[in-house]
Amino acid sequence: VISIFRSEAEIIAVGKPALRYLCAAMLVLPSVMLANMTFQSIGKSGRAFFLACCQNGLFYIPLILIFNKLMGITGLEIAQPVAYVLAAAISFPMLMVFASQLKKAAAHQHRRFFRISGPDRCGHLPGFRFCGIQLFSKKSSTK
Repeated sequence: VISIFRSEAEIIAVGKPALRYLCAAMLVLPSVMLANMTFQSIGKSGRAFFLACCQNGLFYIPLILIFNKLMGITGLEIAQPVAYVLAAAISFPMLMVFASQLKKAAAHQHRRFFRISGPDRCGHLPGFRFCGIQLFSKKSSTK
């Protein structure tokens, strides 16, 4: 792919492993993007901002500085993929906590709006209640 845009052998030699590292890191990138967009869409902009900062600032910049000193050009090549993986490691637990909160809220709403009720004062047999309205019930025959 690199040879389509550049023909210098040194650039291709450096770019080939860098492209491979980035492609491998793309496997975890959707979880970061999903978490970021989820938190933005539900109005949790602080969490979305934190995740965006993790990926591009909090992890990437220090990793460039550290990996460059330790590994040279290879460190520069792997800094971005490692930042993606670290951001995914942060975003995945945040998404799991949100999913469990969402499940609890849905269960609470379900119990609130759809209740199986017993005979009431009017003599209705058990049925479903939706927002206080009795559904699928018949008058009981009291003798």
